[in-house]
Amino acid sequence: MADRPARRATAPSIALLLAAFLCAPAFAQSFEDGRAAAQQGDPATAIAIWTPLAEAGDPEAQYWLAESFWGGWWGVPENLERRAFWHMQAAEQAHAPSYVQLGRMYELGHHFAQDDRAAAEWYARAAEAGNADGQYALGHFYYEGRGVPRDFGRAYGLWRQAAAQGHEGAQADLCAEIADFCKDE
Repeated sequence: MADRPARRATAPSIALLLAAFLCAPAFAQSFEDGRAAAQQGDPATAIAIWTPLAEAGDPEAQYWLAESFWGGWWGVPENLERRAFWHMQAAEQAHAPSYVQLGRMYELGHHFAQDDRAAAEWYARAAEAGNADGQYALGHFYYEGRGVPRDFGRAYGLWRQAAAQGHEGAQADLCAEIADFCKDE
């Protein structure tokens, strides 16, 4: 009889430990677990994994969570406000792909008012970080004089940087414009 109170105290402790053990995998999941779920066509699981990671400050999880709210991707309802929020969170951590997406959102007027100058600024941040998509997009802005002064030399220079990283669009534009980066056929 003397050990009965000990059993009563132990049962809740065991239940608590069991609950913690069963919940632990959800907290221990990585960004890559979310990517694997996405690649397997399971958006609900990917989003469930990325959300706590994004809330904890993981910029890659923030980026992909943001993209899950774009255009009804995976059947997830489009939510441009949530997309902008998560890209801004990642951008605050110098996440260059989010710079590019924010540039596109300003360029196309998605969630934000259409603003070529703001788009060029976001693309410039990405380009300065060495992001080929940012270099390519900013190159087009210089080529067309959108949000920045028209400057073919800067456009070609940015396209060359992107092309050197294997950006096919930049390679094609350089080939068409100045016969540079043309592939032998």
